[in-house]
Amino acid sequence: MQRTTLNQFALRGPRADRSLMLEDVLLTLAAYALFVAWHAGWITYSIFLVGMIIAVFRVFNIRHERAHLPHSSHSKLRAFLTTVCWVFHTPYQEPYLDKRRKHLAHHKGHLIARPLTTAENPHELLEQKSFVKSIFTAIFYEEVMFYQDWKFNKGLSASRRQMIPIATLVIIGLWLVFGAVSMIGLILTYRLCMALAWFSFSKMLHLKLFYGEPLLERLPVSVSRGVELLLGSGAATALLAHEFHHRVPLKFHQVLGKIETKVENLSRAESA
Repeated sequence: MQRTTLNQFALRGPRADRSLMLEDVLLTLAAYALFVAWHAGWITYSIFLVGMIIAVFRVFNIRHERAHLPHSSHSKLRAFLTTVCWVFHTPYQEPYLDKRRKHLAHHKGHLIARPLTTAENPHELLEQKSFVKSIFTAIFYEEVMFYQDWKFNKGLSASRRQMIPIATLVIIGLWLVFGAVSMIGLILTYRLCMALAWFSFSKMLHLKLFYGEPLLERLPVSVSRGVELLLGSGAATALLAHEFHHRVPLKFHQVLGKIETKVENLSRAESA
């Protein structure tokens, strides 16, 4: 059976933020369509749950991919669309730009000698050695991050102030249209999907069992390509070669077919 190598799993190249934004919008609409179909009785809850997991994981990783694009590529319009293009389940959920800032701080923590404080890198809470603390933070991510932002920023970011009234109106509207039972189902399902995404990405991928190239090289090419198809090339590489992604986070989307060359250069630099 042919196994995957970094060279075989080379990125297709960076996609423009507008392309990722379009995919983000379409997947968010798909998630709401799944909710409507479940509410109407057209699909079972099992189908709704599986569809939501796929949609949420792909959006989660699209936004991770977007986070590594230059800030200049995020136009004001796309930044606003990312704020309102969401499956709203709490009025105070964290906007994309806040997540982006914290994720880049997470990478900074892997590139400097000293450990960052929680104030500098709030996502460190998801990487706790304790599984219980990591799971707790993943499940209650919105509440934990809202508290951290309020504590360390002495207030709310502009993105949060923009999102709260929009999210509140959408949630109230959905509640009135679809009723309490369906809305509670949507809220709990979405929270479960996001908790799975955060815990797998921030905790599981940093365990020795999965961290680095071995995970990628243990998979058949067909499996790695399937993950790439589901989540996108940039996100799939971050998932399947996470340690490599940490070594070159800012060059990550410029790899194209040159991953093997970059790894060789890094190896030479480390052995020099």
